[in-house]
Amino acid sequence: MTAEIERPRSGAWLYTYRTGLESRPVAHATVVSSRYVLGVAAGENKSAHRALVRRVALHLSDRGESRE
Repeated sequence: MTAEIERPRSGAWLYTYRTGLESRPVAHATVVSSRYVLGVAAGENKSAHRALVRRVALHLSDRGESRE
């Protein structure tokens, strides 16, 4: 398994990983906001999917910060 991890801001982690199996790579993000942990994922590691996962994750992270 190989992975890249990026933390663009506090409370948001972006992952891109490949399992090494025949399954396709996955773009995935985890957002922590207050007591909530949210996951955003795309089934393929295409640049458009990575961009969408990043956009949704950062939006959720922004919304969580504004309420605290």
